[in-house]
Amino acid sequence: MGGPVVDVTFATTAPDTQIQARAWDVAPDGSAQGLIDRGAYRSVEGPASGLHAKFQLTPQGYRFPAGHKLKVEITADDAPYFQQS
Repeated sequence: MGGPVVDVTFATTAPDTQIQARAWDVAPDGSAQGLIDRGAYRSVEGPASGLHAKFQLTPQGYRFPAGHKLKVEITADDAPYFQQS
C-alpha cells in the first residue's frame, strides 16, 4: 500500500504544461496490461528545458501477480480522464 511518487525531468515549449503519469501491470509475455494508477501535474515554468516535476499518484494497495512487471508511462494527455486545457 502507498502512494507512488513520480520524479521526472522534462522540457517544454509552452508556458503552461500538463504532465500525466500512468502505472500499468504488464503480463510476463507483454500480451496484456491493466491500469493500476494515474496522476496529473501542472507546470507553469516553461518554456524551458531541464524542468523538474515530483508528484504523487493516487494512494492505494495493489499486488502484482508472479512474473508481472510495472510499466510507468509519462504523457501530455490522458484522455478522456484528464484533457489538456
